[in-house]
Amino acid sequence: MKKQTEEWVEFAENDFSVAQELFLRKTKPVFSHVCFNAQQCAEKYLKALLIELGHPIERTHNLARLLDLVVQHKPELELHKVPLIVLSRYAVEFRYPGEEQPDKHSASDALAIAADIRGLIRLELGLEG
Repeated sequence: MKKQTEEWVEFAENDFSVAQELFLRKTKPVFSHVCFNAQQCAEKYLKALLIELGHPIERTHNLARLLDLVVQHKPELELHKVPLIVLSRYAVEFRYPGEEQPDKHSASDALAIAADIRGLIRLELGLEG
């Protein structure tokens, strides 16, 4: 695996760990941050796969756009587009006061989507679950 891919995977793993820890926090879980870190995990894993495939990465938080680039090489991943569209919302929305904040159900969904994409891309990269 390319060194740059490894770096993106490490950052993605950090985001996934933070999302899990915040979700499981006994006192005052921060669901907006769970959703944001779940989105960041998926984004960084998609970018890691693009790097490994030799494709330049775009500076975007749009997970569907990143998936479109991946699908050029891995068409079977197209099936994951709808959940990634949902997850993309958390890159920008809900990060500031005044917006309706995600609840535990939304955070659980975001974490599940991130876990799914994480698992798929780790498999593509030849990494353990």
